[in-house]
Amino acid sequence: MEKLMNPMLNHSDPANQLILQESNVGFSLLNASLVNMPVFNEKQWILIIANFRAKFFDIMNPYYSGDTFLPTISVVIYNFKVLFAATYGNSSSFNIGNFESRFVPAPKVNFSMTQEFSFFSMLASTKVSVWRVSLISTSKFPF
Repeated sequence: MEKLMNPMLNHSDPANQLILQESNVGFSLLNASLVNMPVFNEKQWILIIANFRAKFFDIMNPYYSGDTFLPTISVVIYNFKVLFAATYGNSSSFNIGNFESRFVPAPKVNFSMTQEFSFFSMLASTKVSVWRVSLISTSKFPF
């Protein structure tokens, strides 16, 4: 996940081109309905979901606004779009480049100890597969 958050990510670097490949993720993203991308930024968890069913990037932010996180959200979505298109080409069912972003309701939390629990409860409630841990930097997890 850390790589997708990098605004200077070199999309032509062969190592970066492997990020979304089946061998790294564990399955083909073309077979996924939703891809969860948890982001920890400014001591706050947000969840960006590539929603292949609705053809949107759904953003779950407990503070309902993207102002503080908009640069990070934009970078993650841009990097995902570029790497997805490079990895999977043009899908017959959708064009990832046409996906827009939308904010969806997320529970607001007030205490940091409950924040992680609430975030992972929210993640579990989506009832979808999560990326393999190799894509998520465990050093970003606060516990």
